[in-house]
Amino acid sequence: MWFEKLTGFREENPEQVRSMLLLNGEYLVSQVNGQRMRHGVLSTPNLLELRVNTNQTSSHSEAEPLETEWTGSLTPSKGHSTCSAVTIST
Repeated sequence: MWFEKLTGFREENPEQVRSMLLLNGEYLVSQVNGQRMRHGVLSTPNLLELRVNTNQTSSHSEAEPLETEWTGSLTPSKGHSTCSAVTIST
């Protein structure tokens, strides 16, 4: 339904879709309704990639990873761990 509303035609198969859309630079153009849709790159970075990218593009100290220091002991309790004290320093 969303595809037909956007392009002006019902999606039936890949060949039909390719024949009804033209690639014009950075735009897909529907030959049915003339609708122009800008295309781009979908990026789905993992957490490590986000951290590396953030550290490379930012000079602020907020972007630096936090160092943690455990000042206590972890005591298992019925499958859970508890901590008596945690200090986080930047």
